Amino acid sequence: MSKNQHADATMKKKYTHTSKAEWDTFTGDFRDICKLHKDKLHTVVFDNDLHAAVTRRITAESKKEAADEGLTSPQAIAAHAQARLDEHLEECLSTAFSMLVMNIEHPRLKDTLRKKHDDDAHDAYKYIEAHWAVAGNQTRITIEAEKRKDHIEAGIRNPNYAGVKEFADVLVERNDELKGSPHYHDDPMLVTVLLDAIACHHGSLIRHFRTAHRPHLNDYDQTLKLILEEVEENDRVEAKAAERTQREAFAAKVEQIAAREAKVEQLEASLKARLAQVERGANQARREKPTCEHCGGPHSGTCFGKEIAEGRMTKAEAMAALPSRYDEAARTRMVDSAVRRYQERHAKGAPSEQPRSAVAPGQPPPRKPLAACTKVVSVLRADTRQRADEQSGDGPMALKQDSRAAHDQRREVLPLRRACLTAREGARC
Repeated sequence: MSKNQHADATMKKKYTHTSKAEWDTFTGDFRDICKLHKDKLHTVVFDNDLHAAVTRRITAESKKEAADEGLTSPQAIAAHAQARLDEHLEECLSTAFSMLVMNIEHPRLKDTLRKKHDDDAHDAYKYIEAHWAVAGNQTRITIEAEKRKDHIEAGIRNPNYAGVKEFADVLVERNDELKGSPHYHDDPMLVTVLLDAIACHHGSLIRHFRTAHRPHLNDYDQTLKLILEEVEENDRVEAKAAERTQREAFAAKVEQIAAREAKVEQLEASLKARLAQVERGANQARREKPTCEHCGGPHSGTCFGKEIAEGRMTKAEAMAALPSRYDEAARTRMVDSAVRRYQERHAKGAPSEQPRSAVAPGQPPPRKPLAACTKVVSVLRADTRQRADEQSGDGPMALKQDSRAAHDQRREVLPLRRACLTAREGARC
């Protein structure tokens, strides 16, 4: 064989000698490769004989060789042709053996074939075939029958197209392992097993199928093709129904969310209105609280700061007198704050002033008086100062003070300021 022929003779997936199903698959692939050879080696491997076309070609070549050698008798020509055929068969067996070994991925099997069946592809093939034969091996028959039984009892896990096809493929594989034994199932039996397994999930579909396709129930391949079409259509219908159900559920959920959002908005509006009402009430309550004349705080009723500071009430009694809506920590802060305000207001050296409640509503509080020793220095020019004196009538830029005492003090110092200014202007002249 040429280099290209050797490359074509190597399969991508080599034989690993693990199961009869693998051997059956390998046998079919190897047969196809042998058919592509110019000498049609599949008949050599499987039948131990040359292909008819190869036989005619070798016979014609042998007759030509006999004529060249001068052989004229029919017996001599026939003997020469038979010798050439035997020689070519031996050559083809050797070539096919090499192709077979090249596609085996099992070192021990390859060594056995080389030792016992070297250069004989037919004997090597028969050796491997006999290894997987179950007719005379009761142990293997029992094992394979148990595997098929377990597969049938496990049933179809996922009753869709892929699950049914997987179950059917494994069923055929397990059944092929028992070929040649009494446990082998024929097509009607395989059809029954397959339909019973599908009926566990789709009972009505199988009843209709048995009625509609009764003539095909004796052909497993045809039945499998038809039932897969039915299951695929059933998957499509169920998927559409599931999609519709999901869409309706989503729409209902959207409506629920919209209703909840509307309710939340309504509650938020109600809460905002309530908060505004409470805030208005609180502001009104704060405005209505008078200022205490004892501690200066905004409250009415008894001044707890004064009562506690003067010893007429204890802190616990003051806390008990507060409204119950306040917790203990809040009442403690309120009592402490009242005592602190009273003490700060009546501390030694604190200025005595009227409480803020003495100021009439709407009037500003009295301003603090300025110091009486304020001295004003004018930096205006002479002409500007003169105009200012003429406009004010009280001298240069009279100090604006708001209190009555400061106003009286200013009137007392104005004559002295005028005298100083007059003397200063005379000195400049």
